[in-house]
Amino acid sequence: MAKVILQPAGGPDARRHYEDTIAKNVPLAALVKFVRPQELNDLKKIYGKDGGPVWGVVAGINRTKWMRIEPGDIVLFTGQKRIYSKGNITYRLHSPELARHLWGQDQDGKTWEYIYFLKEISSADIPYEKLNQHAGYSPDYYVPGFSVLDQSRSDNVIKGLGLQGYTEANFNASIAELDKNKDLDARRETLQRTEQGFLRDYLFSGKALALCAICRREFPIELLRAAHIKRRADCSTEEKRDYKNNVMATCTFGCDELFERGYLTVIDGTVRISTDHKITSSTVKRYLDRFSGKTCSWCSAGRKPYFKWHSDKHGF
Repeated sequence: MAKVILQPAGGPDARRHYEDTIAKNVPLAALVKFVRPQELNDLKKIYGKDGGPVWGVVAGINRTKWMRIEPGDIVLFTGQKRIYSKGNITYRLHSPELARHLWGQDQDGKTWEYIYFLKEISSADIPYEKLNQHAGYSPDYYVPGFSVLDQSRSDNVIKGLGLQGYTEANFNASIAELDKNKDLDARRETLQRTEQGFLRDYLFSGKALALCAICRREFPIELLRAAHIKRRADCSTEEKRDYKNNVMATCTFGCDELFERGYLTVIDGTVRISTDHKITSSTVKRYLDRFSGKTCSWCSAGRKPYFKWHSDKHGF
């Protein structure tokens, strides 16, 4: 589930950085020279060409904390003994070069190289005393630096401050609203983010790395998707809500697209390759051959009906 990140940003330099890269979107064109191609592609899928808000923290103890943050986590920007704005994490990457480009470096020669991207920035006006009450801190506690609250404190703060978190209740509510609202408007996009955020929380909460359900290789979670086994458009409302059985992690290195398009499936816990597709690419054939006949440990009894739908749908 969503965690709460406390991000002090009250000093003159921090407020200037906030105005430059949070209050204003950083266009993707400004990132091209400083991030990997795959990272740029991921960000394009999230933001389009317009880009979005960006923040970073310096190395040292912050790196361990930064490794714990995930898409859907809630960031609270603090300063002058108040929370003055909030947003949701969408992505993170490490790039000293990008940090120097955006913010320069501090008086010790350090830069804010552990970077995260956000969405849905909104203003807030919450005194520390109220935060401390729900987080279980003393009334006069002062946020000393970049902090990631544990799940128990996060849950209490989200509930106590009325923050938007990815819960099963709003997941189910989003499904109901999506089924009624067929238009691709802003409301629908928000509902889809809530649904996807919850599914990613379910699959990846607390993890920096996870396994692809098909190839069983380990990837950073930003290179994994929360994929429906039975295509969402063909699911009943009950099946859409059955996230524990109808959702799996698939890698963007090939398995997600190949499963979606029916090049491979899972039958009785074993990966099978389609014989109906005319596989003319030697690259695709080599990729598929590596996993044909491999065991898919994700195929539990509750998931078998969804895998059967997929294999029947694609003519296996």
